[in-house]
Amino acid sequence: MTAASLARCGVALTLLVALVAGPAPAQDRPRLKFVMPTPPATYLLPFFVAQDLGWYREAGLEVTEQVVSGDPNALRVVVSGDADVTFIGPPTIMEALVNGARLKIFTSWQPVTDYQLVAGTGKGQTLRDLADKRIAVTGPGSMTMHIPQMLMKRAGIDTSQVKFLPVGGMAARLQAVAADKVDATLVDTFFAAKAESAGTARIVSSITREFPGLGYVFAIARENTLAEPAGRAALTRFARGTVAGARYIRNDPAAAAAILKKRLPDEDLALIRTTLERLNALGVWGINGGLEREVLEFSSRTFAELGMVKRAVTYDEMVDASIVAAVIGELGRR
Repeated sequence: MTAASLARCGVALTLLVALVAGPAPAQDRPRLKFVMPTPPATYLLPFFVAQDLGWYREAGLEVTEQVVSGDPNALRVVVSGDADVTFIGPPTIMEALVNGARLKIFTSWQPVTDYQLVAGTGKGQTLRDLADKRIAVTGPGSMTMHIPQMLMKRAGIDTSQVKFLPVGGMAARLQAVAADKVDATLVDTFFAAKAESAGTARIVSSITREFPGLGYVFAIARENTLAEPAGRAALTRFARGTVAGARYIRNDPAAAAAILKKRLPDEDLALIRTTLERLNALGVWGINGGLEREVLEFSSRTFAELGMVKRAVTYDEMVDASIVAAVIGELGRR
């Protein structure tokens, strides 16, 4: 299946749900359901810190978890009312907003991407080498599909022959590269380092270098959840936990690595810690709530100029900053 047909399939279904399902009825929420678009990975760690250290329970909030495959699927679960919060990439969010979805970004604990495009041994050393290759993605319409397209289009490379194959999370995508089922994929700093250490893949392009300041993942909720007092209170506690979690990683990467190790028991603890130290140096964590206007506006312009979304979406269309304002008012800025 071509990139274009995969994208049309994912976006069409997402937008159908967004426009037909409508907002879920307001209700008291002693708990939130958080749906993740991938299995555990470093970008989810601030949430894991708050969840696994019991901060949410101590704050009187019960957060349940669900994993689905890909950003469009995670979006659908929230729009339909089967979950309250997800954490996904801006192209999926922007496309949904352009088509009338009643959603808002309300925080981010990793607003800036650290993605690396990696290729299997012998599969290529440049973007042009990948122009007719198989690239593993989370699913149709996901960031892992959009970003390789953006990189190639920016370099003037025709992407019509690229085969984007839905595989799943980062570990599964790297396994597919190692098994020669695909030629390349997009992964974070941890999995890129793991692949290079094992000799199964090499970094072809760093998104941090090619698109500095490009938005990565943002927490969204339905507008009616944000509007009702019980929902707003729950989302505020949720955001407070992830802000504190991001600060915890920055202050104590060794302790944070131990938390992620429990979620990734087969991974090397030393590599996890080294990765967190690198991410701290890159400054990717949303220690102040992650809603910097320049990141979201740059991302919106970039995705629109490269044809990833129909039009640029304004900051005010995307963001409800009041939750973060309340959290930072309580915790202070760092």
